[in-house]
Amino acid sequence: MDGGKQYVGHLFTVPVYVGLEALFLLYFAYRQYQGMDGVLVLLGVTAILLVIILHELGHALVAQACKMPGVAITISAMGGYCSYQGSPPPGKKILITASGPLTNFLLAGACYLIFPGVCQIYLQGQYIGDNLMYFFVGYFFFWNLLLGCLNSFPLYPLDGGQVALTICTTFCRRLDTAKHLTLIISVIAATVMLGIDYFLLSHTLGWNTVLIGILLYTAFTSLR
Repeated sequence: MDGGKQYVGHLFTVPVYVGLEALFLLYFAYRQYQGMDGVLVLLGVTAILLVIILHELGHALVAQACKMPGVAITISAMGGYCSYQGSPPPGKKILITASGPLTNFLLAGACYLIFPGVCQIYLQGQYIGDNLMYFFVGYFFFWNLLLGCLNSFPLYPLDGGQVALTICTTFCRRLDTAKHLTLIISVIAATVMLGIDYFLLSHTLGWNTVLIGILLYTAFTSLR
């Protein structure tokens, strides 16, 4: 154990750790498919975890390409994070941060090119069926698309919010001003996300609302 994290192996040249709080992530993943057949639950949970790991691997490989030392991936309660030592120049930091959601969009695009019918059925909100491969592909496509879009919003500490903070820090003379501006942007982004979720998607204030609330609270505490 390393600071409450358990080493589980390497992905290419990147060490991967799992925190004890990742049990919350497993519970969240399980709840998304609760009531389904056991094999479908296992495939659905695997799809979520694989999407998160590949997202973080996108960060990690670009960080290594930028010659950052100590690159590692940790799976945690809110998904995961890529860590490295040192502080890269703003351009490289933005590139490393943006590589995560870009990886998700590339994977979602690959799914759509290879299995357009399955992805279209999912986008239309229709039942995919119990075909195991189609079930896995549909949810792998969905979670990649969702994670890519979610991390594109400038809401700290998501990837988009970290890019916003890097840009604000570059142009503002004082770090406090950059943090304050990033917090304002995060509040606006969270409001837009709530509006999209309520008026265009779910039409209810469910767990998505709670998640956005947690992100806003995290933004306030982190930036302070």
